[in-house]
This record gives sequence, C-alpha cells and structure tokens, in this order.
Amino acid sequence: DDGNYALSVTSDDGMKIYLDGKQILSNWTVHEPETKEIRLGLTGGLHHIKIIHFDAGGFATLQFRLEPIL
Repeated sequence: DDGNYALSVTSDDGMKIYLDGKQILSNWTVHEPETKEIRLGLTGGLHHIKIIHFDAGGFATLQFRLEPIL
C-alpha cells in the first residue's frame, strides 16, 4: 500500500540494504549488534528488497523489520 514505513535492521556484523536496486542503508563494519533505521515513502506496486550480510566470526545477528507509520 502507498504510505510511509519504518525500515529497521539489527546486524552483527555488516549489512547493506537495497530497495529497487538502490542502496538505502549500510553498516558495513565489524561490530556488536546495532540497529539502523530509515523512514521510507513507498508507492503501490511491487518493490524488491535485497539484504547483504557478513559475519566476521563469533555471534551473528540479522533482524529485518518493515512497519507502516500510522
């Protein structure tokens, strides 16, 4: 649906997020779990989300959330 959305990603270690082929979020470092958030205005239709993640060893985390902003 058309509207505003909050996209958030918690990662340990690096991550990059692409929306329709354009990078919109990055935290491409070795780190403990960290959350990054961006607000998006989306129009109707299909959208392609691509997530790239790496783990440098030890504990790994990747959590993705996309929620409408009411």
